[in-house]
Amino acid sequence: MDFAAVTSIVIPEGAVSSISCAGKILWQKIRLPEEYQQVMYLESTGTEYINTGFTPNENSKMYLDFYPTVKQSKCYAGCRNNDTYAKFTINSGKSNRLQYGGLGESGNVELGDHTVGRHTVSIEKGVFTYDGVETVVTAEEIETLNALYTVYLFACNTKGPTLQASCRIYSCKIWDDGIMIRDFVPCVRKSDNKPGMYDLVNKGFRTNAGSGEFLYA
Repeated sequence: MDFAAVTSIVIPEGAVSSISCAGKILWQKIRLPEEYQQVMYLESTGTEYINTGFTPNENSKMYLDFYPTVKQSKCYAGCRNNDTYAKFTINSGKSNRLQYGGLGESGNVELGDHTVGRHTVSIEKGVFTYDGVETVVTAEEIETLNALYTVYLFACNTKGPTLQASCRIYSCKIWDDGIMIRDFVPCVRKSDNKPGMYDLVNKGFRTNAGSGEFLYA
């Protein structure tokens, strides 16, 4: 089905929960509290980020539906203890590759030209899944991940925001030992038009912890 000419779709109440095409979800019905309005995505310009409040371990999993808006957009989500050690990141790095765990080259996944466009990625116990394709990542630090800092969205938490990205995030989910602990939905608080991510698991609203303000659509 070609959606190029579609300008709007009316969804009858209770009739359907999602619309997908070629395996990708184009629209999904999510019930937020009345004071919030769901949007398609949040977009950072390189100064905004969100603190998820979760410190990962070797049994953690993260899923991200995202869209880099510039080439080599740095870190879309994650944390690391220092510049090289104990990474739990989805990071564009250099030479068209993403990084997950490891020291130096050991945690890199070569992707070719992934730099702009919408993609999905998940990281879990040494398995890196990019647009549905799995790659096993061999890095000792993944097996015994001892992260010191919480995961950031739109940036890497290295004792504070680093590698801040220019990208859109459509959704982010995090699991700890098989249990979902974060399910972030982009939205706007109606009372003041404040954009942020609403966590469906913990029933909380997280806003920009950096400077500037998120774009959204």
